[in-house]
Amino acid sequence: MSKIIKKVSKKTLGKSVDTVADYIDLFSQIVAEYIDRRYKIQKKVEDIKQGTINTLYRLKSEFIKSVVQALFLSIGLFSLVFGLILWANRFASLDHILIVVGLIVTIGVLIKMKLKP
Repeated sequence: MSKIIKKVSKKTLGKSVDTVADYIDLFSQIVAEYIDRRYKIQKKVEDIKQGTINTLYRLKSEFIKSVVQALFLSIGLFSLVFGLILWANRFASLDHILIVVGLIVTIGVLIKMKLKP
């Protein structure tokens, strides 16, 4: 046991333990290192927890912002297409316009699907 303590004390204190004061010094240093490590681990856990919470709040706000932007984009595109159909209705009948728009959209979607790997 004494050899083990001398080995530990040699690494910890830089010298071997020979007196009672050296034993107390070694013990207090081991306890202080344990408390220091425990505090550092607790601090890292708190930092990770805070970082995770901040990231989740940012994710939530960006998700809501994306949903609102998608909604406005959809409304804008729908208004544009509907306005173009009403404008083109002056020159051709509504059923012909809807058939042409449907064909164009379908062909566009099929070409995009075909070109994707």
